[in-house]
Amino acid sequence: MILISICTLSIIANIFLVWYLNELLKGFFFLRSHYGKYSEELSEYLSHLRKVLEMDVLSDDPIIKSLMSHSQDILNLTDEHKKGFSIDEEKN
Repeated sequence: MILISICTLSIIANIFLVWYLNELLKGFFFLRSHYGKYSEELSEYLSHLRKVLEMDVLSDDPIIKSLMSHSQDILNLTDEHKKGFSIDEEKN
């Protein structure tokens, strides 16, 4: 009787763990597929910001320079996270 109870609990636990792993993988692949688009948009934003910074009127504005620096930091951080989502590349 105890063996049947243990086997039943084991089967229930395994079913739960398989379901949970499936849900985690769905979330991971969703993030991975959308992360590239996010990175592209951020890179495009930074490119536009550089064009604004090149304008003579705004080139000395410290707020614009700070925004540019912050945007570059965010883009670098995004690239680091993108490497973490890549399962195809070999990790160092």
